[in-house]
Amino acid sequence: MLEIETAKNRVLLLMHKLLISRDEHSDKSYNRFVILTLTLVSISARVVVLSVVGFDNTWGGDSNWTMEADSHQYISLAEYLSDGRQDSASFRLPAYSILMNLTKIKDLPFMGILLANQVMAFTAGILIYKALGLKSRNLASASYGFVILFFPYVCFSFKVIHDIMSFLVMSLTFLVFMRLKDNQGAAWVISMNSILGLLLSIGILVKPVMQFGVVPFAVDLPPENRSRCNVSEDQTGVEDGSEAIHGGADHHEAS
Repeated sequence: MLEIETAKNRVLLLMHKLLISRDEHSDKSYNRFVILTLTLVSISARVVVLSVVGFDNTWGGDSNWTMEADSHQYISLAEYLSDGRQDSASFRLPAYSILMNLTKIKDLPFMGILLANQVMAFTAGILIYKALGLKSRNLASASYGFVILFFPYVCFSFKVIHDIMSFLVMSLTFLVFMRLKDNQGAAWVISMNSILGLLLSIGILVKPVMQFGVVPFAVDLPPENRSRCNVSEDQTGVEDGSEAIHGGADHHEAS
């Protein structure tokens, strides 16, 4: 009877695992379908926006729609930096202007950077999805849809302006921060903090306000990390003390 009951429990456990695995697979498939649908809708929306404005007024043209008040300053800085040096002072930071030079297409000076904006816009959405996916897939999918379909965000992706690049850096910083909260040990915390600092430093070259980007992380993260690090230090201290005591005892016995 005991063997029969054990076999029955094993069968039930196996069935339970199979059901959980099937549910997880279905959930992942549904999530992929949602992400793909949102991406296609966003691409369609961008094509519609372009069609309304007109390709002739967008690609390679200095039209009012693709330009903001700050755009001309970034264009001027890109021209100054095109020969590898800055010949005059600028009120703008160099990261976006450098990207403009790297993506420049002959005879269509703004087409490259506007296409780069589209890539950065979708990449930022994916990073947000990855970051929030660590907590909730539904929240991650909803946030991804909001990011790539938010109309002002779509419009700004077709402007010669640094906002999309800034959001990309912030999204990557947010992903690293969410991974940092996993806190898989002292080495993990140190490496993630180093990457976080590097990203914030790069962000400052895109937008000055990124110098304050460390504030929300500093407010949210340190208490948890400090308590865990203190525990690790205390444990290390106890181990060192124990080794010292045993070492002293062995030395005393030997003498």
